[in-house]
Amino acid sequence: TFSGNTAGNKGGGMNNDDSDPTVMSCTFSGNTSFQGGGMYNVSSHPTVTDCAFSTNSAQQGGGMYNLVSHPTVMSCTFSGNSALQGGGVYNVASNPTVTNGAFSGNSATNNGGGGMYSRNSSPTVTNCTFSENTANDVGGGMHIDDSSPTVTGCTFRENSAGFDGGGMYIGGIGIPTLIGCEFCFNTPNAISGLYTDGGGNDLENCDQLPTEGTCCLSSGCIIARETNCIAAGGVYWGDADEPGPTIVMREPFAPNDRPMTNGGGVSSTRLVWTSHVEFTDADFSIVDSLSQPVPFSVSGSGSAIMLISFGATLLNDDYIINVSDTVQSLGGVSIDGDGNGIAGGDAVFSLRHRLRHDSDDDRDVDLPDFAEFQTVFTGP
Repeated sequence: TFSGNTAGNKGGGMNNDDSDPTVMSCTFSGNTSFQGGGMYNVSSHPTVTDCAFSTNSAQQGGGMYNLVSHPTVMSCTFSGNSALQGGGVYNVASNPTVTNGAFSGNSATNNGGGGMYSRNSSPTVTNCTFSENTANDVGGGMHIDDSSPTVTGCTFRENSAGFDGGGMYIGGIGIPTLIGCEFCFNTPNAISGLYTDGGGNDLENCDQLPTEGTCCLSSGCIIARETNCIAAGGVYWGDADEPGPTIVMREPFAPNDRPMTNGGGVSSTRLVWTSHVEFTDADFSIVDSLSQPVPFSVSGSGSAIMLISFGATLLNDDYIINVSDTVQSLGGVSIDGDGNGIAGGDAVFSLRHRLRHDSDDDRDVDLPDFAEFQTVFTGP
């Protein structure tokens, strides 16, 4: 976790200069810098997977700033980040590949690009959602300036701009290519500027939500409209009677059910779904190892990102979180919580936290833990 860090110039959370790190399952939150509040990349090609960038701030690139860089960003969320330009991501002379991402609630207070700003760049953006991002000027969801991105299978929903291009603003000499994208309820308009229509795009035809089903692309399967799926080169497997929304990312996440050991405990967890879902607090329950209820609140209904905030920090215990299948997609399809390929079934998962250095997993740090520590460093 990279949280609350500050840099005067570049990379509040992380600064990559002529380097190619692999970053997995990390959280960048509350970091600040002039450029790249969460992460700054120059002449670098990092691979960033299953990471969450939230509430970071900068003049340019609140979540991430890319300069002459070509990062691969997969299954990451950018939420609540802010900047003068590029609240979520700022690209200049860069060609990032962004796949299965979610950009929600980011803001640009000057020259636009609440979700993403690109200048002299050619990013490839696939299967991403841009929702409720804002720009005081132009380009609430995305601002494209002298750039030629390829945007495939993406949803731009309820983004807003003060003057033009609520969903997307296109300026300069570059012409983006849009394939199988959906623009719904963006203000003051969906798209401003010229683009190449690769087919399957839906601009503001959102009076009623059409049937959604399973669309399988080379990168994996998602919930999508049939026309968008086919336009994006996918295989469409059925309608809403087939699988409902499923969880594609959980953060924080410990692989193989290993306990988390960060010193401060866990204050929230974030779930990212394959499509937008609607819910209330009544759709959830959380208990500790003694089956005692844990206070919580949930936000993000109507988007693909669900944030569960705990009333008290989860610390040194085992917790069970239950998401009821009363949670539904915007089209009224229940979640496929149990992952059996059919709509219906609660999503149930555990969250374990232990004190740092609790090597025997007995929820305290005692002599056996010190003995294990001694064995590691000095031998038996």
